[in-house]
Amino acid sequence: MATAVAIPTGSLFEIADHLQAMFDTLEMIDSPELKAEAEAEIARYLEAEVRKVDGINAYLSTCESQQAAAKAEIDRLKVRMSTWESREQRVRDYVHTVMERIGAKKLEGNTATFTLRAAPASVVVLNEGDIPAEFKRTTVSVSVDKTAIKKAINEGRDVPGADLSIGKNTLVRK
Repeated sequence: MATAVAIPTGSLFEIADHLQAMFDTLEMIDSPELKAEAEAEIARYLEAEVRKVDGINAYLSTCESQQAAAKAEIDRLKVRMSTWESREQRVRDYVHTVMERIGAKKLEGNTATFTLRAAPASVVVLNEGDIPAEFKRTTVSVSVDKTAIKKAINEGRDVPGADLSIGKNTLVRK
């Protein structure tokens, strides 16, 4: 009865390194018995290498599958987040509208208080071409420095192409 010979174990590097060493020394073996043993060992290590490569391939497939599943879950959660953001904004807008219609600056509940607060003035660019260079930032593209324009207008200066817009109230939740 033949005895089963175990397939070598170890890392891919160890298996490949051992195989290379066996191939390098095979031609130096003169004894037919030792050469046959070396060839049998090479056969076992070749089988181990094939199994290791297939195992690594299976693991890489698992990694790719997990990445695809994670991406699908991220996409699903982005849609879910967007849905909840829309719902939140609709409710905020509703409360804001109700408070403005009834003239309330504050609504109190047991667990929350809603207040309307004046939004800060913001710069409205009427014509970007008319705005002086001192109020423009140069980057890859030209943009208007609304902070500088707001400061200048608040100081009483006239800024061609811009004006201040007094914003609406915003809803604050505490």
